[in-house]
Amino acid sequence: MTLSKPTKEETMKVANDLGYGWVKAGITSHIDGNDVKTQIAMPSILAVKKQQNNYDPVSFDNKDQEETYMKDFLSHLDMAVNSPAVNMQGRFLLGQSAIESQLQSTREFDVNDASGKSDTDLSIILTLGLIAGQRVKNAYANGEDLYEQLNVVVTMATALPVLEGKTNNKITEYKQRFMNGTHTVTFNNFKEAITVKVKFAEVFVTLEGSAAQFAIMHADKQMEKDIEENFKKHYPDWNGVTGKELTQSQNVLNIDIGHGTVDIVVISDGRVNPNASSSLPFGYGNSITEAMNRLEGEGNIIGSQASFQKFINGNVGLLQRQKQEYYREVVYDQLDVLTDKIVSTVSQVLRNGGTQAELVFVHGGGSIPMAEQSNLREDLDAKLRAFNGGKSVPVVWINPDYAQIMNEKGLDLLVNSLG
Repeated sequence: MTLSKPTKEETMKVANDLGYGWVKAGITSHIDGNDVKTQIAMPSILAVKKQQNNYDPVSFDNKDQEETYMKDFLSHLDMAVNSPAVNMQGRFLLGQSAIESQLQSTREFDVNDASGKSDTDLSIILTLGLIAGQRVKNAYANGEDLYEQLNVVVTMATALPVLEGKTNNKITEYKQRFMNGTHTVTFNNFKEAITVKVKFAEVFVTLEGSAAQFAIMHADKQMEKDIEENFKKHYPDWNGVTGKELTQSQNVLNIDIGHGTVDIVVISDGRVNPNASSSLPFGYGNSITEAMNRLEGEGNIIGSQASFQKFINGNVGLLQRQKQEYYREVVYDQLDVLTDKIVSTVSQVLRNGGTQAELVFVHGGGSIPMAEQSNLREDLDAKLRAFNGGKSVPVVWINPDYAQIMNEKGLDLLVNSLG
């Protein structure tokens, strides 16, 4: 690749929903006075490359090959990190590149680990890889010299699970891991290395679930319509209630069913009540783990959680469909445990919070299969009635098209409010 334009000053605003299963991010790149928005979804996985895994650098037979590769550069991340926030050393493949490598040295968030997201190097490496990779994509698209040092200054909004974020100083400590010092990412895809310096100008850390509720409160017309339709489908006797009224409800439980946690955020009188809110340190990923253990016990070769989920959720050939359907059924069999734990935590939140919810929103990646493959709606209804004099409290599922990115939507609104 021979690009000769000098590198440009670039700033980014990053809405970083760093999930246990996926990183969902919105990046607004500001280049030469223009804003360019990019939506990204990347598996939360890395693989550590050993010396024997370092193959020949990537080369291209023609310009079309090169352009195709660079447009999808975030699926080919092969990098090293030099950062005061990272102790893990080595050469890493991130996201899709890690899955496709089939290396045994993969690292994912441990959904059974008591330590938090803010404590791991994986959180920092994934974030830096995402930002630096996008900077390289932008530089290539703008004809910049990739072999001159690339620089980017970042304003970021991100989130932590409720219980972790409520722990003394965790939000401050997590913020400082990004803010203290400059981070260097070196990409080793090509014969000559590409270096990106990442500096954070501002980092805002909120609670998962509360960011999603912010997105609901600022819903666009399509989201309001979808919420209204879901409400009418399950509560046809409640006449005249509009999507706008539902999104502006002042006393709400927001249930975010993620891969490693379920966050239950209490909105009282239109404000987040962090003291009443809570997290369940158990999520959809735990059900995936239990399913994988069962399948491995039956003699199946499974691999990483990320590759397993790609298989059960993706498009497969005719010969694999029966296997895929069986794997899905095994996962669904595990959802009763997660259902019981969610309902129990909701009960604790309602009792400890001393508040009366008038509406419940359910979203997150885990909410999609649980809507149809679990008894969560019925069990929630029974529990909520017990706290509401026997009367129903409406439970609204967010549309699957964006249930998994609700926190990212809220974080995007927040980061753009930072100026």
